[in-house]
Amino acid sequence: MTSKEYLESQFSKLKNTKYGFHIKISDGEGNETNRMELSPNRAKEILYIIQKRFDIINDPKFFN
Repeated sequence: MTSKEYLESQFSKLKNTKYGFHIKISDGEGNETNRMELSPNRAKEILYIIQKRFDIINDPKFFN
């Protein structure tokens, strides 16, 4: 199963509601964020932060 297939299977468990989706992020050491809305714009912002944190903004392999 690819990463994309895994994500699609996880989202298939959810219903589309007027409340949308929410996400909580953790780092593996027990630190975590508050629950936050997962809108298309928020997803873009999260992707930008991940790219910046891992210094992969200009790494084309990241997107393959």
